[in-house]
Amino acid sequence: MKKVLVVILSIAMLASLLVGCQGGIGGRSKEVTLTVALNMDVQEAFEEFMRDFEENNPGVKIDLVAITPAIADFVQPAIASDTMPDALSVNSDSFSKSLADEGWLMDLRGSKAEELISPTVIPFFTSGSGIFYGLPYGVATILVYYNVDLFSELGLSVPTDWDSFIKVCETVKGHGVDPFSVAISDSAANTLWSSAFNNNIIAGNPNWETQMTDGSFVFDQPGIVDIFDKALLLADNGFLQEGAVGAQWMDALDAFNQGRAAMHIAGSWFATSIDGVADFKVGAFVPPFNDPGSSVYVAIAPETGWGGGGKTEHADEVLALLAHYVGDGRNILQNARGSIPVTKNTEGSELPPVVDSVLGSVMGSPNAGTLYFVYLPTVFQVDLQKMFQDVITGAVTPAQAAADMQPIYDAEFR
Repeated sequence: MKKVLVVILSIAMLASLLVGCQGGIGGRSKEVTLTVALNMDVQEAFEEFMRDFEENNPGVKIDLVAITPAIADFVQPAIASDTMPDALSVNSDSFSKSLADEGWLMDLRGSKAEELISPTVIPFFTSGSGIFYGLPYGVATILVYYNVDLFSELGLSVPTDWDSFIKVCETVKGHGVDPFSVAISDSAANTLWSSAFNNNIIAGNPNWETQMTDGSFVFDQPGIVDIFDKALLLADNGFLQEGAVGAQWMDALDAFNQGRAAMHIAGSWFATSIDGVADFKVGAFVPPFNDPGSSVYVAIAPETGWGGGGKTEHADEVLALLAHYVGDGRNILQNARGSIPVTKNTEGSELPPVVDSVLGSVMGSPNAGTLYFVYLPTVFQVDLQKMFQDVITGAVTPAQAAADMQPIYDAEFR
């Protein structure tokens, strides 16, 4: 009888252990809450994704925290106060790479997420010590969105170089419409700088990337001065929307969508906030910052993405979240944001028509540049916007702005 009782108790104990392990990632027996800090441009889609993940992973809850595009402003205090989240936004920049090398970001080598992501983006999110730390939202490019109806009414053709672009601006202004909307205060680096740098520097200097990464790049040169000159020309001629100097991305977007501006320069990730939102037909073209007679250079770079916290106590759950992001849940964010997909499996992916219409000319272009955050030190993410503001308001000249970049850049390498 004692032997039978021992067997029954043993079976009961085993059953209890099995119940405690059911339905969990890594044998989870109690609810786990992940803190996920992200820069969200389409918050409803991010929230939908998190709900989908929770439904597919019972026992895991997400505490979603919104942060600004200046990721360092969030991360540095979090590190100092030992409050780093379980997962967070990361970029393919020097700051995120340094976080990975210092152990603050999880290495995704060998994970399910690595298996699902396109291998072409992995080098962008690999640190100097070889840590693969991030999964981008998609491939990004910079576009000029334009009011097709207005262009047709005024008999305008899509400009193909800087001179023809200025002529379009002149014609539009002559009909009482602001020609161009741009968010100087938080997007000028992404848009104006990236487009002009690609055509002024990358197009003519095959060694620019080596110089940028070894600390020998010279900012005090005519091609850099010209970037600020172009911004000043647009402002001085009244080609920018009202309030452009202090405008944030939503202000500039609204100016275009509401028909107050004929053109709007922004990332491809804003297409779903434009195409179908504006009550006129929208087209797009590559920003024509090239000189007449030269080919335009496009901007191609991976967007911001997600990484896992290197100090998280819930590594299995974070890896499951990241795998869902590029796996079963991939289309929730991709389709809402209109990103060019970066996963191996693109079934069900949808692109906004306005992006699809220029995708071939962008991705198939032999003249490819990139976006500023890929090569500039992170400090410029804030400083560069301020420099554009100072140039436009007359606080500094374009030449002074170019010269002022040098000590900031040099300090990063010292």
